Amino acid sequence: ASQAPAAAPLATACWVVVLATYLADIALMARAGAAQARARTAPPSPSPSNTGGLRG
Repeated sequence: ASQAPAAAPLATACWVVVLATYLADIALMARAGAAQARARTAPPSPSPSNTGGLRG
C-alpha cells in the first residue's frame, strides 16, 4: 500500500510499535478495571494498600 518500497519496513515497524502499545494499553486497563471492580465489590479491608488514591 506504500508508495515507496524502501520506506515500507520502517512504516511496518512503526505500525507494529503503535499496535503493540495499543494492545498493551487495553490489556493493562482491563486488568486495572477488573482489579478496581473487585476491590469495590469486596468488603472493606483494614489495610489501606488496596484502596485507590482517587477516592479519598
